[in-house]
Amino acid sequence: MSATEPLSYLMGVRVPHLSFHERKYLDASLFLLVVAELKLHFKRQHHYYLKLLKSNAHKEQVMLDADFTREIVKDILLTQEYSIDGIARYANTYTDVVYDIALGHNINPSAAFLQQLIALHLSVKPNLYRSLFKKILVDIKEEEA
Repeated sequence: MSATEPLSYLMGVRVPHLSFHERKYLDASLFLLVVAELKLHFKRQHHYYLKLLKSNAHKEQVMLDADFTREIVKDILLTQEYSIDGIARYANTYTDVVYDIALGHNINPSAAFLQQLIALHLSVKPNLYRSLFKKILVDIKEEEA
């Protein structure tokens, strides 16, 4: 069972009836929805800071995009369930890669790393993702109506 199957079932999509390529498209679509909701979550967390900067929406988006992976790493570290070394082991990468992301030196990690990082983040912040999934479902149902 893929990580997106439970969410797919909640949306009314019967994953076993999908072809391999349809499943991949569904996984990619759901991944993009989760990333978009995470970005909104981090934007809300930094609302006052962004307000102090008095920047425009475009500058805010550029800043949030650049810091997105760093915010996830920071959020995982704040739980104290994983260290930088633990994150690297989980994501099957070098400690230096995670360290560079945490410092903001690497703002464009690979998609495979980001997918592993979000999976780890989901495991340490299940309540956050539960609320994100609920919001995604509401948004999808509103679009259907």
